[in-house]
Amino acid sequence: MSKRNGGRAFVVALAVAVVGGVLPATGYGSVAHADLRAVQRDSAKDRVPEAARSAAAWAAETGEPVEVLHERTEYSQVFAQPDGNFKLSQSTTPQRVKGLDGSWQPVDVTLEKREDGRIAPKGAVVDLSFASEGPGSDMIRIGDRRGHALTLGYPGHADSALEQRRPAGRNQ
Repeated sequence: MSKRNGGRAFVVALAVAVVGGVLPATGYGSVAHADLRAVQRDSAKDRVPEAARSAAAWAAETGEPVEVLHERTEYSQVFAQPDGNFKLSQSTTPQRVKGLDGSWQPVDVTLEKREDGRIAPKGAVVDLSFASEGPGSDMIRIGDRRGHALTLGYPGHADSALEQRRPAGRNQ
């Protein structure tokens, strides 16, 4: 046996010993499978969250679709239907944003000056802002709600960059 084949045989034997020592010899796979099915049967009623069950009951009572508020995101809404089904309404663009207080607000791309002096949309899914003056190193900033941010800039001042872009005779 060559040295190379002997090494491969050792690795295979070691793998068999480790796996054989970790897994019990009697019916491990079938026991886990049986337990999984029992859990699935017992928790079938728990698959629909309480908020959705409540919305479905209200929809059945009123005869009108009812939104499952717990399922609302920037891009989608779920509605309980009077017939007991659920309808997903989804968009490829954000339709609403979560405000600082946790409430849902409409997307509003109108730019305004913030308290920190940066210019930003009133309501956006990401934290997007533009420098209104000062060093150009922090000209554009885009971040998420977890505190991660990407900053883009240039080696000048933001106010000079804005001046260069303004039409002649305009001071705002």
